[in-house]
Amino acid sequence: MLIRTLVSTLAACICAGGVHASEPQRSLDDTPTLYRNVRVIPMHKPGVLEGHAVLVVDGVISRVAPEAELTPDASPIGTRIIDGGGGWLIPGLADMHVHLPPYDASNPATVEASKRACTLLLANGVTTARGMVGHPTQVELRRIVGRGELLGPTLYLAGPPIHAGIAKSPEEASALVRQHKELGFDLIKSHRVISPETFRAVQATAAEIGIPVAGHVDNEVGLDLALEFAIQMEHLDAIPAALLRAPEQAHSFGQFPPGPILKELDRARLPVLAKRIAERGLWCTPTLALFSMVVDRKEATAALMARPEMRYIVPAGVGQWAEQRNGMKFPADWGFDYGDRVTALRAEITRTLHEAGVGLLAGSDSPQAFLVTGFALHTELRSLVSAGLTPWEALRCATANPAAYLASLPGKGSATGIEPNFGTIQPGSRADLVLLEANPLDDISNTSKIRGIMLRGKPYDRFTLDAMLRDVERSARPEEP
Repeated sequence: MLIRTLVSTLAACICAGGVHASEPQRSLDDTPTLYRNVRVIPMHKPGVLEGHAVLVVDGVISRVAPEAELTPDASPIGTRIIDGGGGWLIPGLADMHVHLPPYDASNPATVEASKRACTLLLANGVTTARGMVGHPTQVELRRIVGRGELLGPTLYLAGPPIHAGIAKSPEEASALVRQHKELGFDLIKSHRVISPETFRAVQATAAEIGIPVAGHVDNEVGLDLALEFAIQMEHLDAIPAALLRAPEQAHSFGQFPPGPILKELDRARLPVLAKRIAERGLWCTPTLALFSMVVDRKEATAALMARPEMRYIVPAGVGQWAEQRNGMKFPADWGFDYGDRVTALRAEITRTLHEAGVGLLAGSDSPQAFLVTGFALHTELRSLVSAGLTPWEALRCATANPAAYLASLPGKGSATGIEPNFGTIQPGSRADLVLLEANPLDDISNTSKIRGIMLRGKPYDRFTLDAMLRDVERSARPEEP
């Protein structure tokens, strides 16, 4: 049934002109732009380039040089000059696990929801985003964003999640993988595929037709099979189960080991597992902040509901998050400190993976559990630092690392031919930039102190970003004064 629905939706999109698999992404502004008086954090190498200037031409970084060498006189005629005021210039950020709403041009509610999501990302310096809950209409969203008809980050889209409820056999799973490729998605989302045979079918079919797979690795599948296919793994799945002294216990839990089982993990195995993961070149998106939020019981729900960024979420959505949080109860024998122990375990896993050389990607898994789109990526960066990464290492997880990961994939991770030339400030990189008030290498929370951004060659100052956020608030809460 789902396959027939996807095919009919694809046909409708084609008839409406919604699928353009080879249409290139456009620069948003061809005016040459010179950033002066900035401290550049290039991210393809450590350190800060003090007193530098950056020249952007046709939406691409043309030169990065000391300000004395790269002056307005040395720039093209008509160059726009932006005085950075001594701020720190970093590459635009990438959120590699975000949830985007469906987009239906004939449905104003979905159009508004998509605008809100894209705006929240941009206002937080997120210029590249990977949608991990796909819908056929999002292919059209990617197209109009690429053309500049709707302002948003460069999008990479997973298809609708493939799970045991819809892929009940290896044959059904293979057919879904092929249909998602035909729909024009950039990757396959594996979600709750609990049969090893079906998991193999998803991976083998995707490899055959040249589309990457990312997602969950359930305990029923296990880490060994994930390593065999080098799936890009979300949420650190399967790693806790691989640490069990009694492997048969793995089938008794999902992503959250019960309190008593936490005591059964042999953490001495972790460096060996991390080395195996690194040797297979398997990339991981830890999504630390989300898991910590889910298990935390120290902050009152009312305090979470009062956070300033909740103004950008429709009231019903905030209410649903509150209901879910208040309804989650942990057994008494798990211990009052269960949340702290889960957070500490996941931090240790992340730190050990990083030390072993495993590629890490920053992903917020927002919006959910009081993590608001855009804002949540900064929370995730802070979580990565709390886990033991340096601010520079955490920042790479949201800049250079995603670009390197995409470049390693079939078709460079894009169904539409988008080059992953982002994540660094050097000649040839896409001009996605964020100007900060303070140095994020001193304190990673400074990534949220944004003076302005540039998206594919077009600058947006703080005044403009604030106006965009006010529009989001009015859209989300039209009845509030």
